[in-house]
Amino acid sequence: MNNHSSSPSVSEIFDTILDGIGKAVVLLLVLSDEEQPLSKTQLAEKANDVYKKKHGTKLIASLTYQNALVSRLEGAGLVTVKEDGRKRMVELTNIGKQFIRYIDPDNQ
Repeated sequence: MNNHSSSPSVSEIFDTILDGIGKAVVLLLVLSDEEQPLSKTQLAEKANDVYKKKHGTKLIASLTYQNALVSRLEGAGLVTVKEDGRKRMVELTNIGKQFIRYIDPDNQ
């Protein structure tokens, strides 16, 4: 292993994460705007509203795809998913909040 290589910068890390999460970024922006945890169902509905305004079609058409997008964000450490009775609540992590500030500096 080469000990002389430099560590990646925060921007390099966040750019790599952004490439990896793809359209799931819409869910992050919705969570950021809401400033509170949302159930997976609420999150999907709000993300579809946002996406449809811009693209004319739904982002999430199935429960399978909804779960895949949320899992992608959870795997990247950007959100946590907690059970609240029968609901699965999705919440931004501190890393998720920093990521939002990186990709959308006006979103404070």
